[in-house]
Amino acid sequence: MAAPSRRPWWACLALVCGCLLVLAGCQSLGGLLSVPEPPPAETRGDRGLAYFHYFRAQRYLLDENLPGAIREYEEALRFDPDSVPLRVEVATLYQRQGDLKEALGHVEKALKLDPRSQEAHFLLAGLHVSLNQLQEAVQEYERILVLDPDNREARIFLAALYAQQRRFPKAIRMVKELLKLQPDLIPAYYYLGRFHLEMDQLGEAKRQLQRVLDYDPEFVPALFDLAAVAEREKQYHRALGYYRRILRLQPQNSRVWANIGRLHLMAGQYAEGTRALAKFRRLEKNDPDALLQVGIIFLEQKYHEEALRELRQLLTRPRYGERVRYLIGLALEEKGDFQAAIQEYEAVRPGSEHYVPARLRLAYLRYQSPPHPGGHQDRGPGPGGGLSGPGTVPRGGGHVPPGPGGAGGGAGPPAPLRGHAPPAGLRPGEDAAPPGEH
Repeated sequence: MAAPSRRPWWACLALVCGCLLVLAGCQSLGGLLSVPEPPPAETRGDRGLAYFHYFRAQRYLLDENLPGAIREYEEALRFDPDSVPLRVEVATLYQRQGDLKEALGHVEKALKLDPRSQEAHFLLAGLHVSLNQLQEAVQEYERILVLDPDNREARIFLAALYAQQRRFPKAIRMVKELLKLQPDLIPAYYYLGRFHLEMDQLGEAKRQLQRVLDYDPEFVPALFDLAAVAEREKQYHRALGYYRRILRLQPQNSRVWANIGRLHLMAGQYAEGTRALAKFRRLEKNDPDALLQVGIIFLEQKYHEEALRELRQLLTRPRYGERVRYLIGLALEEKGDFQAAIQEYEAVRPGSEHYVPARLRLAYLRYQSPPHPGGHQDRGPGPGGGLSGPGTVPRGGGHVPPGPGGAGGGAGPPAPLRGHAPPAGLRPGEDAAPPGEH
């Protein structure tokens, strides 16, 4: 049998080259044909890239890297610009970062894409509250109730806004209507207690807040507000008992330590008070707001040297300068160092919210009588044991609210509500006019 013939090597090489030429020709021919570009936002590839950047954002969030997460969300939106959930989530991150303008831009685009998005309406309402645009926030919650008349969260937050506007009967009526539909809704009883506390109806506030604890003995916001009721009733030992109950649940809650420190100072227990306030500062990592709060507590309780020590640490910080100068002036005036107080009041610059009160204090000091150099002028205390005359701001003895953030992880909004904070003054455990504000 004859052996099969073999092609010479050069013939194989020629065949390979010919195939390559054919492929090249096909490629050139394909280049001459007009192929339309795929739509940019609807292809599987672009959606895949959007998901890729979305998951990268989640990794950044796990590392608490907010700018990195926002950057990845923006990249995801570049590939999927019509995604309402993406826009709502990135708006939430901008809100957390304090960039309310960017947050508003994204949430408004989300509502243009989907006017019925309740998440977007909730977020927009929260942004209006942050900007103190309460009427606009009311309108957003009312829009949610048009979309979903049974939405309990919108009803409670809307009631809180009515209370913020001092429309207490309407707020209470709205919450009671909600309780008819859902009698075991704990946050509704909590807000009823809050509203009655705002109205200084302490007996009814206590009754409603105690109902909350009957349902949930570990409901920290109710414990804070019951402590506030006890303080207003001058039952300081009972107030301390509520604060200690909170500490058993949240040992690192810094605001509790501030309240305990203030109550000990009120009782003349200086060592215990200063130890508690030092714990507060440590938990807050000596944050300037914490130093300011400690300074105000010392000032309220007439520990003037300690107040001056805390407040003077903030003089170099532009954000605090004018307010701190005014408070230092108050401390010096109460201490009897009138010339130094006058210098501090005169240093408060025009345009500051504390300029007018400072000028009123100046006028009052000069009108009352010429200050005695280096000595204390016995003028007698004004109402509440503080300074008398115009320009003073009444100082109370109420509790320090458990901030929604910060060290110690304040109480936060009561479950099962969303993370859309109610108006300032109606957050859990917070007074409408927080004491300690001068």
